[in-house]
Amino acid sequence: MSRFLTCVAFLLAAATARAEPLNYQDLWWAGSQENGWGMSISQQGSSLFTVLYVYDASGNPQWVVMPQAAWNSTFTSVTGSLYIPSGSPYSSYDASRFVANSAVGTASIDFANTNNATLRYTINGVSGSKSITRQVFGNGAAVGNYSDLWWGGAAQNGWGLSVTQHGSAVFAVWYTYDVEGHPTWFVMPASSNTAPNVVTGTLYRTHGSAWLGATYDPSRLAVTEAGSLTFTFADSGGATMRYSVDGNQGSVDLARQPFGNAQAPVASSFAKLQEKVIAPQCLSCHTAGNPYAIQSGLVLDPAVAYRNLVNGTVKLADAVSRGFTRLVTPRDVAASFAYRKLALWDPADTVPLGSPMPLGFTSLSVGQLEFMRRWIEAGAPETGEVADASLLNDTTLPAYAPFAPLVAPPAGKGLQIHVDPFNVQPNFERELFVYRSLGNTQPIYVTRFETRMRPNSHHLVLYDFEPGTPAAFMPRLDVVRDIRNPDGSMNILNMLPMAYHVFVSGAMSPNGGYTFPPGVALRFPANAALDFNVHYVNAGSTPLTGEAFANLYTVDASQVQQVASTLFLSNFDLRLPPMQRTTQTKTFTFSAPTRILALSSHMHKRGERFQIQVKGGSRDGQVVYDNDDWDHPVFVSFEPPLTLNPGEGLTSIITYNNDTTHTITFGLTSEDEMGIIFGYTY
Repeated sequence: MSRFLTCVAFLLAAATARAEPLNYQDLWWAGSQENGWGMSISQQGSSLFTVLYVYDASGNPQWVVMPQAAWNSTFTSVTGSLYIPSGSPYSSYDASRFVANSAVGTASIDFANTNNATLRYTINGVSGSKSITRQVFGNGAAVGNYSDLWWGGAAQNGWGLSVTQHGSAVFAVWYTYDVEGHPTWFVMPASSNTAPNVVTGTLYRTHGSAWLGATYDPSRLAVTEAGSLTFTFADSGGATMRYSVDGNQGSVDLARQPFGNAQAPVASSFAKLQEKVIAPQCLSCHTAGNPYAIQSGLVLDPAVAYRNLVNGTVKLADAVSRGFTRLVTPRDVAASFAYRKLALWDPADTVPLGSPMPLGFTSLSVGQLEFMRRWIEAGAPETGEVADASLLNDTTLPAYAPFAPLVAPPAGKGLQIHVDPFNVQPNFERELFVYRSLGNTQPIYVTRFETRMRPNSHHLVLYDFEPGTPAAFMPRLDVVRDIRNPDGSMNILNMLPMAYHVFVSGAMSPNGGYTFPPGVALRFPANAALDFNVHYVNAGSTPLTGEAFANLYTVDASQVQQVASTLFLSNFDLRLPPMQRTTQTKTFTFSAPTRILALSSHMHKRGERFQIQVKGGSRDGQVVYDNDDWDHPVFVSFEPPLTLNPGEGLTSIITYNNDTTHTITFGLTSEDEMGIIFGYTY
């Protein structure tokens, strides 16, 4: 029996032993009770490169490095020699003066688990130990994956940077040499992104308590600003570091420092999907900092694409109302909204789920769609190969039916207006207006709108004009008015009529529409006209064709019990200070009983949230509309209608994030802002 138990214990131990260490790369410290010093672990494969950022006997910053270490058999403890090198000043670095010096001692790190460890060391004959843990900092979505050991190459050998990233926050420690060639270090504990690939922060110099052979005293920590540090990442493996320290300015090209034994992994199915589909066809919009990525909440940069897709929630209200909750639902293609968006290129698909993706391109190929389908059905794993990679090389487009024009209403039942086919040049956004007559010699009553547009349109909107619009700003009928010149600059003259627009109807999907409740209709006077607006995006290399239709279905006046009106409530007093979030509030009061049939909103790309509340009466403060997608605003219908009494009204509460260096006000261009409540009432 004892031999049997011994064999069982041996087999269990063998089964649980790891073939390689866990991932310990991070910034480590002894907690707030020893705030001021720390340790970075960079890991490549099973190799660790460890740097201690401590203080000498006088309290000056000093670093001690363990460039190599050996693991025990269970990969729970690592031991290596420690060095205190010498070199030349950072401001005029000369690699020929670098001296590694002899080992000053040894250190071992015993990992209790993935988050806690014990550091044991002997330096210049003085021994000690510290209980350490990962240092927690940062939040937000990652904008890249820059955690690693960085250096200036062999020509700058002897100094380096430990870069640790948690979410969007980057913590960098620059270990280098002072004017006397002694080891010193600077710390950048916080950062911000001035562009998707640019990380910048304030650099600090610290002075603290003697660390070796003494009880560390955090109260003696002194922190002074030394300058600034900026990293501009050309890609995941290269960057330029610009520094300004104590009046010294310079720049160094950086690369990740190779030191480990990590094996080049076999590209997973998801990695191939990222390389062949996401990068070339999605990242033009869904990269960190891009307005489309901000409004959709979907960033697909390599470091975060997997978790944002597989864990990402659906924001589009029309999609949520149809049961979609996740962008990718492992093993369920039908429930994966991201895949559904890729299939919207089929003109026969009339469900209003926004624009087909990728916007500005063509549909994915048959093989690419099949590859993604197989990946999802296999559980949408981040690692491993689960789909045939050769499918990604297929260029055959799906055999969808050609675009079918919208059939006009029968005679006497309505009318149709049309934006004729037009070209959109490669790598260009074309937004235009055409003022179309409805051709009605008598007043008409519209009970339903129906719209259709060719793929790659961002939106379709029908506008009327405010009563009393100056004649100089009324456009001529049937003249195409582009708001961008061929060189991409804005055509201000063609934009001026936009200041007097009143929303009538619109859609964000290839097929859209709205139907009024029974007995309710929108009245148009005789000889009416509507300004027809479409916005197309072409991110491809060949021209594409745009075209749009709108049907207005009518009934006889005798069938109308209530005449509806369009709602247009705008906050023209916007003033958004630079580099901060601002919430703008404006109340609109009604002097007569008002029944609201539907509400929508309009803001530009720096609008983060548009909320509408009831003002006054027993429902004062009640939220009746909430939208956080400036590009695809929610359209909320009320059945029964939302009734407001005289003296009651609506309050718009809009949050903007002005990330520019100048004040933004109300205006017509995409670089200005707006805050408008649209809707229907009677």
